[in-house]
Amino acid sequence: GLTSPFHNIFHTKIVENFTEDDAKYFLKDRLQGTGISFSDSEIDQLLETTECHPAKLQQEAYNLYEQLIKNY
Repeated sequence: GLTSPFHNIFHTKIVENFTEDDAKYFLKDRLQGTGISFSDSEIDQLLETTECHPAKLQQEAYNLYEQLIKNY
């Protein structure tokens, strides 16, 4: 009764954490053309807080971006 309607249709994909270099590239690449950039200390804090987990990194980077854009 509680089975997902997508059972046996979608496959689970395990996404590994980014390497530190990949995470830094991801952050810098996504900010291109926005007029916003993260400082080295902000990037270091994001990496430490999220442990380079892709979804967490994306969420925390979004939160930081929203803070910075308000002061832009």
